[in-house]
Amino acid sequence: MCVMSHFNFCRLQSDSSQVFDVNFEGDWSTDLPFFNYDTDLNPATVAKVIAKEKWTREYFKSLEKYV
Repeated sequence: MCVMSHFNFCRLQSDSSQVFDVNFEGDWSTDLPFFNYDTDLNPATVAKVIAKEKWTREYFKSLEKYV
């Protein structure tokens, strides 16, 4: 089980001048297996995401950290 909590400010979509404090706490559990990024991630999906980014030297250096 995972316990999650979140506190932030949110704006009303129809009137962005209205700001609200939001506090969320919850328990989350699943019976699904863990997602293994090395074997379960579709390479075509990763390629599409990389292709859509602006290609800069800094972008590719940041990608090197995850290879």
